[in-house]
Amino acid sequence: MHLSSHSFKNKREGKALNGNVFERTWFQAQDVALVLKSNGADGAAPWCVTEHVTITNNIIRNAPRGVLINGFEGGATTRANHIKIENNLFDSLSGDFMQIASADNVKINHNTVLNSGDTVKIPLSDPSVNFVFTNTIVQHGYYGVVGAGTGTGTDQGRSSTFDRYFLGYAFTKNALVGAGPPPYGRFSDPSTWYPAGNFYPTTYDSVGFVDRAGGNYRLASNSAYKNAGTDGKDLGADIGAINAAMNPISSPFTGTPAAVPGVIEAENFDNGGEGVAYHDTDVGNNGNAYRTTNVDVRAVTSAGNGYVVFNAFPGEWLKYTLNVQSAGTYNIGASVASRLEGGTFHFEIDGVDVTGSLKAPTTGSWSAFQTVSKSGVMLTSGTHVLRLVLDAAGVEGIIADFDSISLTQASLPSPWLNQDIGNVGVAGSASYSNQTFTVNASGIDMSGDMNNPDSFHYVYQTLNGNGQIIARVTGIPSPAGNGGGAKAGIMIRENLTGGSQHVTLALNPNAGASFEFISRGGSFPYAAGGAGRPYWVKLVRNGSTISGFISGDGINWTPVASTSITMASNVYIGLAVVSHVNTTLAAGTFDNVTVSAP
Repeated sequence: MHLSSHSFKNKREGKALNGNVFERTWFQAQDVALVLKSNGADGAAPWCVTEHVTITNNIIRNAPRGVLINGFEGGATTRANHIKIENNLFDSLSGDFMQIASADNVKINHNTVLNSGDTVKIPLSDPSVNFVFTNTIVQHGYYGVVGAGTGTGTDQGRSSTFDRYFLGYAFTKNALVGAGPPPYGRFSDPSTWYPAGNFYPTTYDSVGFVDRAGGNYRLASNSAYKNAGTDGKDLGADIGAINAAMNPISSPFTGTPAAVPGVIEAENFDNGGEGVAYHDTDVGNNGNAYRTTNVDVRAVTSAGNGYVVFNAFPGEWLKYTLNVQSAGTYNIGASVASRLEGGTFHFEIDGVDVTGSLKAPTTGSWSAFQTVSKSGVMLTSGTHVLRLVLDAAGVEGIIADFDSISLTQASLPSPWLNQDIGNVGVAGSASYSNQTFTVNASGIDMSGDMNNPDSFHYVYQTLNGNGQIIARVTGIPSPAGNGGGAKAGIMIRENLTGGSQHVTLALNPNAGASFEFISRGGSFPYAAGGAGRPYWVKLVRNGSTISGFISGDGINWTPVASTSITMASNVYIGLAVVSHVNTTLAAGTFDNVTVSAP
């Protein structure tokens, strides 16, 4: 929050001010950024008091003065008390840092203050009780800590400000910039004017900020004031804590990041509130279940944990803090329910979209759940933030009901990855066991073009320049219900979007082997016939020429066809399967798969 100034007057209840920016205080109206006082309204309300106020992790800049604390005025009978000003940055104050009069239990701790005037000014007033001023970096100015009619600090030549205006005080481990010796300040030995344990850097530049000119007021590693505080911490403000307060982060619902691989209940989104852990477009939990946030959660007996997130409208989102236990390729899935056709959503990891648009299918009721997933998501080990983002509404105006989110590590050996290509009806998957790849796919066909993009499941790795792939197709998807259009084969393609240029050599349960390619000039299917299963297939890339071969034994190869097609040097090479019925998964299997130089 950006403010010009803030006043605490007669705040009897506890008051906290955290994570704000105060700047450009209007001098003619009020020349102090923070004002704290008890005011009795000229005797009409003598019971009024300001007490138990905490001001932390704020930035106050471009103001004449920083803080004014007035214990009581206007007939108030109770003095302002228990005020803590801690871990704040006061930047570019043109005058004094603070003024205090007749206030009790005031604590000034770990602040970084860049002021042009004095440190503390005290008007003629009764003493303040239990004044603490510690671990703060501040300009001393000409007088430093001084009261009306008294000398600087502990000056015994006149009258000590500390003794006259404070009944009980702690003033130590502060860096009083510019106190002396001359020509930097007027005291040849400033330590004789203050209690023991303070520091006296000659200028702000000698404090050792990381980049004072650039506004980075962290202490550099070689600063004399690192770890010099009463608590062993750096003098001044913890700038990292201030930045964190300005940009709050969510925290795990259970107190511990969700373990990955694993399953996260959708209702176990992070703590942190609106705009931090979630965004919801209405107020209150309309399901009145499980949690008291603005996210709508209701009880559903068929859900994994007995609850779902519902009323999922476009523009809303939820965050989940994860602990990925091992780096690798993962599948991310959402268990969803939608009585009619659902809407679209996507997942982000650390702010990056890793799934693209996912569509909630028709499940027939709000208590019947299906999993929509995306494979081939690369995750590094450690802590990450997953965000479920709701994009476009379905038929009933919402996206879906969300039961859980699964993150399972893909079982493909490196460097193989897998994903659906194009607009598939049911998400595919792939696995590897006993030297065999099993690829489950829906999709319409592999031989689409830019106007009618292909859709299938692809297991792939990258290929730079020339190379070849060999595989034995041991299982072809069943043709039942799809007119025999199911295929399993090998492919080289330019990119991973539907309609990309590609060359495919696939086996069909009815038609045998087919060599097909899509170029910018169109498509050319070639049916070779005669290949049963198991059967060997090979594609060879040599420059712009890609050639296909089949074999019964993996040794003696029969050419099928070849084509000249210009692609980028970096392409994708791998295994492709399509069921030819976009609402049904079918499986293809491969073994003896190799990618090598031709």
